[in-house]
Amino acid sequence: MRWAKFNVGEKGKFVSSSEKVGKYYALEEAKTSCPAGWRLPTKEEMQSLVKAGSTRTAVNGVSGHKFGNGNNSIFLPRGEDGYYITDALSKHTFGIDDDAYSYVIVLHYGTDYVDISTITLPSKMSVRCVCEQ
Repeated sequence: MRWAKFNVGEKGKFVSSSEKVGKYYALEEAKTSCPAGWRLPTKEEMQSLVKAGSTRTAVNGVSGHKFGNGNNSIFLPRGEDGYYITDALSKHTFGIDDDAYSYVIVLHYGTDYVDISTITLPSKMSVRCVCEQ
């Protein structure tokens, strides 16, 4: 599996540099936003980024997080808080009634943390695609 170097901008196209955030997509839009041959990462693939370690940094004045190290690293841009969507959904019931509330599983980072979180639908987030090598 290989991570794209850049976020998705317009549907089916990557932005032109790693520091550009691109467009924000809700889950249903995000599922078809990656260029041909690319797809949304799974929850497990996002967890692999967390396990690879990260450093808060800036590229050309744009803050974000660098995941991994050396030639095996990617930069995810996004001000103070970053949210990157996965292809995974989570349903929760709260014992109030029989309705299940849907959440999308995301990579979420801030100034001093990186984790996998759930966000209530329909949230819009950045997209970083993956492909099979």
